Formats: sequence, C-alpha cells, structure tokens
Amino acid sequence: MGLKREKFKKMEDLLLQGQKLCRCWKIAERIWRYYGREESGF
Repeated sequence: MGLKREKFKKMEDLLLQGQKLCRCWKIAERIWRYYGREESGF
C-alpha cells in the first residue's frame, strides 16, 4: 500500500511540475510575441 502511494505521489509531483512549466512557457510565448510585435513595428 505504501509503495503504491509513493508512486502516485511521484506522478502527482511530475504533473504539477509539468503544469508549472506549461504556464511558464505560455507566459514566455506571450512576452516573445509582444516583443516581436514591437520590433516589427519599427
């Protein structure tokens, strides 16, 4: 039982890390798009 819970916890942590990475990536993408638009405006 304990081993199964440990595995599940690890999977949960990986999912959380993935969500954080995804959020960071989306923010970064937005920033890149914004700056890209600024540069092409010159």
